[in-house]
Amino acid sequence: MPQLRISEAAELLGVSDDTVRRMADSGRLDTVRDSAGRLTVSGKDLAAVAHETAHPAPVGAVNEESARNRMRGIVTRVVKDTVMAQVEMQAGPSRIVSLMSR
Repeated sequence: MPQLRISEAAELLGVSDDTVRRMADSGRLDTVRDSAGRLTVSGKDLAAVAHETAHPAPVGAVNEESARNRMRGIVTRVVKDTVMAQVEMQAGPSRIVSLMSR
């Protein structure tokens, strides 16, 4: 598994660098120094923490919606014509484009 820098781990978890450092200080994440002397976290350990801290989808009506109706992000562009619409959004570091019929 790859070793990730603290800043990379924080970005993947959606938390601050300080939060990842606190996880390491408390023993929740093991760290190792890389050849440049920076703290790194194992990708396997990070995946376990991400799985542990994931928030399950609420039970009920939300499960009947499509995934795009539950995503958190900022809509950056909408293009409509007579039949289709294209919606672009930025969700964290990811750009998502959705095509849908009107």
